[in-house]
Amino acid sequence: MAPNPSSVTITEARPFTPTSMEPTNKAVTWAVQGVAGGNAAVGNVYTTGVYTAPAALPNPTIVTVRATSVASPTKFGEANGANVKLQNAIVPTTLWA
Repeated sequence: MAPNPSSVTITEARPFTPTSMEPTNKAVTWAVQGVAGGNAAVGNVYTTGVYTAPAALPNPTIVTVRATSVASPTKFGEANGANVKLQNAIVPTTLWA
């Protein structure tokens, strides 16, 4: 997933681009902390791959953004350790490791 790494502040939006290994169907579904699309507590990720950090610090402050292949649901990539801070959130991103 790109960009790598990425920094965001509270309520800031950051686009992610998955790198799919599926040649014919590059569609993915998105989740934050295992919740499809995320929610107000951990941040939201939209079908376009844009993640928006929550308005308040999540608990825990480390969240994971995941893109899962529609064609092969066992294949996924994660931005592990999105550390949401008052000033910055560092989001390291890797997809299809």
